[in-house]
Formats: sequence, structure tokens, C-alpha cells
Amino acid sequence: MEEIKLLLKNIAKLVDVKTIITLAVTYILYKLALGDKIQPETFMTVVGTVYGYYFGTKTAEAKHKELMTIEKIKKMDAEKVN
Repeated sequence: MEEIKLLLKNIAKLVDVKTIITLAVTYILYKLALGDKIQPETFMTVVGTVYGYYFGTKTAEAKHKELMTIEKIKKMDAEKVN
């Protein structure tokens, strides 16, 4: 049962706005590149930029969450000492 809950939680994370936009931009540019509407170099540049931003913000959010957890633990430890 826990596996199903974890699977549903991970699917819900995939359906956030940034993920949808990233996948949509990739798909649209891919179709344009296949139809010779844009150059492959343009496709690679734009998709690389979008993915760089997407994964960069994901990494920053995770780091922020980690730092907040550490600060919360330090605060709890300090309260125990007092």
C-alpha cells in the first residue's frame, strides 16, 4: 500500500506547471525541427536553456528545503539546552 502512495505522490510531482511547460516546449520545438521550420542548433539552444532553468530551480528548491530543515533542527536543539 505504501508503494502505491509513493507512486501517486511522485506522479503528482510530475504534473506541476514547470514540468508541463518544459515538456510542452520540448515537444513543440522537436516537431518544428523535424519539419525544417527551425534549425537543429536553435532547437538544442532553446531546449538546453529551458532544461537548465528547470533543473536549476529544482536543485535550488531542494537546497533551500534542506537548509530550512537544518535550521529547524538547530533551533530545537538550542531550545532543549535552555
